[in-house]
Amino acid sequence: MKISIITICYNSVTTLGDTLASVAAQDYPDVEHIVIDGGSTDGTQALVEREGGHVKVFVSEPDKGIYDAMNKGLGLASGEVIGFLNSDDTFLPGALHRVAQEIDPARGRHVVMGRCRFTDEADHFIGVEHPSAFESHRRVLEIWRGYCIPQPAVFWAREVWERCGPLDERERLMLDYDLFCRFSKAYPFHTIDQVLA
Repeated sequence: MKISIITICYNSVTTLGDTLASVAAQDYPDVEHIVIDGGSTDGTQALVEREGGHVKVFVSEPDKGIYDAMNKGLGLASGEVIGFLNSDDTFLPGALHRVAQEIDPARGRHVVMGRCRFTDEADHFIGVEHPSAFESHRRVLEIWRGYCIPQPAVFWAREVWERCGPLDERERLMLDYDLFCRFSKAYPFHTIDQVLA
């Protein structure tokens, strides 16, 4: 099954190389890596041209912000499975193979959520988010109680996006959280106790 990974960037030359390398190193046979750049001026475009040989779609043009860029990338995605990987995040080895094993709409597994390890700007390990076992849509809404959706470790079937998307470009504070709330209202999240990103 094809997995589409969307990376949004703007002036990300210092971090994007690691992101590109982590996708290229997945050794998964059918990855569509889409990079949407907001017209960077710091060498990001040259970096993608130099190190992004695996990138299937690269768009570099001014946009109306991160939501516009994310929706643009999602509109270009052709995979049966979709996920975001920010320009300062990376996948761990084998992450996409595990996602492909776990996601299965026929068994009710439309959204797969793994775990994330956190690093600082110097790539030093600073912890792993707490196990975020999916309980319900209501629990997803209870972010003030410490619930966390590890965004780079969440993947969904195309039908989820078609039913629940796009990102609301008027929403300025909650990034993709609003989208994940819509996902959880329609689909349970299948959790994996494995660090994917």
